[in-house]
Amino acid sequence: MSRRAFEKTGSTYTRLRRKRIYEIPHLLYPNSLGGSIPSLPPAGSRSVGFFGSGRGYKGLHNLLDAFDSLPPSYRLRVVVNSGSEALRRHLVQVRESDPRIDVDFEFLSHADLEKVIRDVDLIVLPFDRILNSGSVIQTLSLGRPVLVPSTVTFEEIGRRTGDGWVNTYSGPLRAGDIEVALTRRRDPLDLAWCADETLHDAVVEMLTHLP
Repeated sequence: MSRRAFEKTGSTYTRLRRKRIYEIPHLLYPNSLGGSIPSLPPAGSRSVGFFGSGRGYKGLHNLLDAFDSLPPSYRLRVVVNSGSEALRRHLVQVRESDPRIDVDFEFLSHADLEKVIRDVDLIVLPFDRILNSGSVIQTLSLGRPVLVPSTVTFEEIGRRTGDGWVNTYSGPLRAGDIEVALTRRRDPLDLAWCADETLHDAVVEMLTHLP
């Protein structure tokens, strides 16, 4: 969370105002599969993905509700590495009732998760509440755009990364938000702000000297 995001968040979480803040850069994720960042998905592609835990704040239910209203040509890949038994039963029912949806409950290796991210055209992370997300940086590291709720942090990442990569929405996630994110024009992906080779040493130095 950046300093600007911290100041904004302090208006909601008032106890944070009395805390000392350290801004620690989030580094680029390594590319385990090798090679350069994969090319952009072709215009009109309709493959959407979600990955992470099944905890409530992740907002998977928001994505399932919105996806239900999309045309038959769309596809959804869901990778959930944890969650309640009730969630698992629900996802099995969703998968059985909608052939467009593929659900994977396994805990994937880093390389396998990278392949899942690369194989879709858009990652949707519809958090109910969030301050920051390593999943967003991981997705961008692999050359895929994301769709996330509008927050100070995500808007700031979007400005640094280039137009069209960090797509945001306000209010409940709608099918139209997904459609717009898939068709947006994108600037060249700029990850220099989190890929600087000097950042790693700077972060280690900062953490070493925290009180």
